[in-house]
Amino acid sequence: MMQRLMTAVVIALVFTVSLKGLHLFKLIKWNPIHFLQKVEKFEWTTLACWMVLFFILFAVAYVLLVVFELPIFISPLVVSLVFGLVLAFVVEWQVRNLPIEWTSIKKLSVPFIVLLLISMRFLTETAHSIRK
Repeated sequence: MMQRLMTAVVIALVFTVSLKGLHLFKLIKWNPIHFLQKVEKFEWTTLACWMVLFFILFAVAYVLLVVFELPIFISPLVVSLVFGLVLAFVVEWQVRNLPIEWTSIKKLSVPFIVLLLISMRFLTETAHSIRK
């Protein structure tokens, strides 16, 4: 239980800091906290938005860790590649409102895809070792 929590905290922290770095150096053309700034009920500060994003990523990482612990007969490498690529494409298409066509693939952010694939690999391998 504690190992799952710590893994989810680490992956959420690394992913949040990495997203901030990608946004800071303009390696992604979208703002990771923009969806929180559109909520008009709250007056979000930038730090609060990043903290909320961290907690959202923590919850997602914990759920994915529990799901990846289920016995599957496919290699963790294959699971992380397929799930990471699908998740990266869906997130980029939703955030950037890209049309669903082949020319949109050129507009995807390679650093974001790599960051997500590394995170998925870490989650799947950790879940695999916890299961054993």
